[in-house]
Amino acid sequence: MSSNYNSHNHGADEKRRHECYTAEAKVYFSVIYDVKTKVKFQVLDKDGTYQILGDKFPAISKDISAEGMRIVCKKELKKGDLLHLEIYLPNQRDPLVMEGEVRWSQKLPDMDHFDAGIKLSKINGKVVSSSVYHDGVNQIVWSTVLESVFGDFKKIAQKKYAI
Repeated sequence: MSSNYNSHNHGADEKRRHECYTAEAKVYFSVIYDVKTKVKFQVLDKDGTYQILGDKFPAISKDISAEGMRIVCKKELKKGDLLHLEIYLPNQRDPLVMEGEVRWSQKLPDMDHFDAGIKLSKINGKVVSSSVYHDGVNQIVWSTVLESVFGDFKKIAQKKYAI
C-alpha cells in the first residue's frame, strides 16, 4: 500500500476538504438498505450497529483521506446510498469495518466499472468526524481512518516532505 499524496480530480463541483493518499486495498461493501424497495428503514443489532441485509460486492479502494475514500466497483452506486464496508489491508487478518455515504458516483470510460466517493461516518464503530485533527508541526490533517490504514502520521509527513 502506497502513501503518496493524490490530487485526482473528480469533477468541478467536488469540494475536497482533506488531502487524499493512494491506498489500494481489497474492499467488500453492502448497501445498508435497498433503496429500490422504497422502504426507508434500517435494522440495528443490540449493540446499535447496522445489520447487513444484502449482498456483498467487491471493490478496490483507490485513495483515502481523513474522512473519505474513493472506490472502483462494478455495482452502480447512487448518491446518498449508505454502505457497510470491509477493507482488507495487506498483512492484516481482520478487515477494517467502516460505514459511509456515497457522495458521488460516475461510470468509468470502460463502461463496466464505476468510480465512487464515500464520506466515511464510522470506523470500527467509532465516529470518524470526531477523530479528525490538524498537526501544526507537520502541517497534516489526520484521523482514525488514516491512522488505521497507514499508522503514524509522522511517517507520512516525512515521506511527503522528503527532499
